[in-house]
Amino acid sequence: MSDEQINLTADTTLSIASRQVTRLIVVSAKTEAKLTLIINEGAGVHLIVPLSANKASFQINVKTRAQFTMTLLGLIDFDSMGDIKISLTGEQAKAIVELAVVSQQTSQTNFNIRLEHLSNRTTGRINSRRVQQDKSASVLTGLLYVGERGNGTNTYLSDKVLLLGELSQVKSDPQLEILACDVKASHGATIGQISEEELFYLRSRGLPKSVAQSILVQSFLMPALIGVPLEIRDKLLHEVSIRQNP
Repeated sequence: MSDEQINLTADTTLSIASRQVTRLIVVSAKTEAKLTLIINEGAGVHLIVPLSANKASFQINVKTRAQFTMTLLGLIDFDSMGDIKISLTGEQAKAIVELAVVSQQTSQTNFNIRLEHLSNRTTGRINSRRVQQDKSASVLTGLLYVGERGNGTNTYLSDKVLLLGELSQVKSDPQLEILACDVKASHGATIGQISEEELFYLRSRGLPKSVAQSILVQSFLMPALIGVPLEIRDKLLHEVSIRQNP
């Protein structure tokens, strides 16, 4: 797999050649950024987006037997909106969206994700891990859409939220729209706080509360960071650690 760094402008368009396998890493983005990405037959793409834009829009077209993974990650202290539309237009196309985000201060964050299954035997996954701190607020709207030609679809949305701020707010809005018959489609959402038992276990080993909490937050985020380069992953986890241990 080759790595390619990209800059997101107000209107960026990329096309990945058939059977090409690449990892696209966003290194900068305009305040309002838009990416149109076409993934041709048999290609494989992992798009990694450290969140920095106030408004970002992604339109992804995944063709026959192509595979697409998108990871959005970051520690956010500003208002932001992300609109993601992924269309699985080819047979046996596959898409995975991973979200690992820590919101803090008074930030307002909105994620709108639409995953469209428009051909036979496609697979989709949306895995969200959100952490809410301070007075931050976050909304995730996720739509799993299966068109009339989407027979054999297998799709799932999981949204897990960790509330750390007493005044933080969160909303999870998973949706299903199914027009085909032979379909596996479901969703789940959980919102909670750090486990007192896990926190007690770590503190009983001599760790201060802030350090123990930092470890649990990092562990919570890790499942959504698979395939992310170590330097990007470690930067996020380090920022989380500093935030928990000022």
